[in-house]
Order: sequence, then structure tokens, then C-alpha cells
Amino acid sequence: MTGSRARRLGLGLLGAALAVGPAPGTAAPRAALVPEVDAASFPGPGTGVTRVYLRIPLPEAEAPRILVQLEIDPSDGPTLRHEWVLPEEGEAAAPDGAVRREFEAALPPGKVRLRVKAEAVESGLRGRVEREVVVPGFDPAFAISDPVFGHREEAAPEAAPEPAVFRPDPSRRLVGRERPAVLVALRDTLGPGAGPDYVVHYRIRDARGRDKGEGGLRVARTGGAAQAVVPLVLDELASGTYSLEVTGALEGQEAAQERRFEVVAPPGPVRDPRELRTILGYVATNEEIRTLESTPDGDLSAFWERFWSRRDPDPSTPVNEAEVEFLRRVRYAVRMFGGMEPGWDTDRGRIYIQIGPPDRIEEMPVVGSSQRPTRIWYYYARDLTYVFQDVDGFGRFRLVRDRN
Repeated sequence: MTGSRARRLGLGLLGAALAVGPAPGTAAPRAALVPEVDAASFPGPGTGVTRVYLRIPLPEAEAPRILVQLEIDPSDGPTLRHEWVLPEEGEAAAPDGAVRREFEAALPPGKVRLRVKAEAVESGLRGRVEREVVVPGFDPAFAISDPVFGHREEAAPEAAPEPAVFRPDPSRRLVGRERPAVLVALRDTLGPGAGPDYVVHYRIRDARGRDKGEGGLRVARTGGAAQAVVPLVLDELASGTYSLEVTGALEGQEAAQERRFEVVAPPGPVRDPRELRTILGYVATNEEIRTLESTPDGDLSAFWERFWSRRDPDPSTPVNEAEVEFLRRVRYAVRMFGGMEPGWDTDRGRIYIQIGPPDRIEEMPVVGSSQRPTRIWYYYARDLTYVFQDVDGFGRFRLVRDRN
């Protein structure tokens, strides 16, 4: 298969597999209005309090007005309702283009359904979200709050144990490179002799219950209570859903809360200029390839961003799903097909990056010393077949035939 034909094939198949965004010159998708809501319960005198966190993104319009309706519906108690128009007069959006609200309510232990409806007054753009949380029953002797997921916005001074600003993220979608953390509160009635510090420890598990990380810190105890922002280390985690267990300990007493959250691992551009030009060449149009070949190395990161921005299937989400899938394929090729040459620069790596995993791989038996190990990849839905052979005996499988 020639290089130009491989690139044209890769473009069409990758577009079908990844549902890439609109072609240049077509209308951009309409912006989404996606409200976010979460709640966390905190121990306190009596039964404690539940805090509701709300985030409303503002459409990219001049002076947008959003009608917001919030329902807090406990399984055992009356439904609480709030309604207002945001942003309020003189209120500015946060750097992420959203406005936030926090509410406190005394809710009984049990399940609580949170419902949010949002509508842009001028454009009629609408969005809604629901989330179910469980309000725990706290032990008055010693308790720890639900973890509040979010990000630290700026580094703390070296002398301070906590970051200066914690920004709750009610979506529970955490990005490793954006200083993820959780906020927890601890309270006890053990008296002044119980000890000067709480010990807070967290453990992260994946969907199969496998340990994926842990950490913790000590928090000064003042008057039988403390609040802490606990940094989370997520850099090595792939995108997906995880559970976080946070445990507080004091003088033999322990309390724990567990919640599920999502890790978003947005890929960054490939740094090596030759690798970047090669792998993008597998899926780029001929015009994009000509532009790529003439782009100086120092401008390749900007080219990468524009390239994948045009292929983003859903700009309302925090990551570009097409870019994530593309780099997943690149990483797989590096891991599985590398050896005497980089995995992304092999024939099998190129086909895998262009099309994805085959439906079936057939290994042909080696009969006699003159026959070479052979692998056949079948893509049934696309009616494609590729034959790779170890032509030199060093495990470098070359594409020797495509039956297309």
C-alpha cells in the first residue's frame, strides 16, 4: 500500500470510528448548556448539615441570563425548591465561564435526589441534570464528612499546610494536571486529651476494585474539629470512573466515607516533531499534510490543537473524545509493536492507529525453515484484510499484502 493511499484510507476510517467533528466550512455545533450539581454532608452539632454545590456555565453571549430551578428531594422529607436568574446584577463569571452557588440544608439521613433545570432567557437554550446522593448518619463521637471534589486554584505558600483556594467541582470530573483535591471536615467529642492532629488517608480503586493510588496528610485539631484540602495524585490514571475512600483517624477512632468520581486524562500534543508529523500524517487530509510538512517545529503544538479542535465530536465535554481515542491507539502501538523501531513507525502500528483494533488476528503456522511468521488482521465490518510477515526474522512484521 502506498503512503498516500494509506493516509487517505486512514482518514476515512478514523473519521467513521471516532465520529470526528464538522468539516471545515460547515456550521459549528450549538453550544450546550450543561448545569452541574453535587452535595456533601458535614458533621456538626446535632445531625449535621448538607451543602449543595451548583455550577451553571454561561453561554458565549453578551449579558446572558439563565433561569435556574433547583429541587432538593429527600426520600424522607419535603422537597426544597429554589429559583433565580443568574448571573445577578454586577456578578462576573469565574475564569471557567461559569457562575456558582452553594446552599446548606438540614436533611435527614437517606437518599436525596437533586434536580437542576437551566434555560437561557434570550436564546431558549436548555439543560438539565439529576444526581442522587446519600446523606450519612454521623457518629457524634467521631465523624468525617463526605469528600467534596474539586481543584486547588493556586499553590500554597510553603509555610501553609493547605492551598489558598479550593474550587468545588460538582461534576466530579477531575483532571490530573489541574491540581485535583478533595475537601473534608472532621469533628469529634473526645475532649482535649484525644490528640493534637487528625490523620486523613485516601485510597483510590478502579471499577474492578484494584488499588490505584493512595495518600494523606495530618491536620491540626482545634476545638474538636478541623477542615482540610487533601491533594489527589491522578497523573498516572487513565480516563474512567473510580471510587475514593477517605478515612479519618484520631486516637484509635476511625471514620470513613466513599464516593465515586471520574478521571479525565486529557492528552497533550506529542512532543517529538518527527513522531507528531508521522502519526498525524496517517489521518490527515492531503492539504493538512502539506501544511504540516511546512510548519516549523516550534509551531507544531498550535497545529496539533487546531487539527483536533476541528475533529472534536462534542465540544461541550471537557475532553476531545477523538483526540483521546487517537492517542490511546498511539500508546497501544508503542507498547505492543515497538522494538528495533518505534511502535508508531511500524506497519502494524500505522494500521492500528488509522483503523483501530482488528476484529480477528490469525497467526499462520510456520512450516519449514523457509516460511516466515505471519499475522493476518481482519476488519469484517469494513471488509479489510492486512497480512504482516516477519520478513527478516527480527520480529519486525512488515505489511506484505492487503486484500482490499
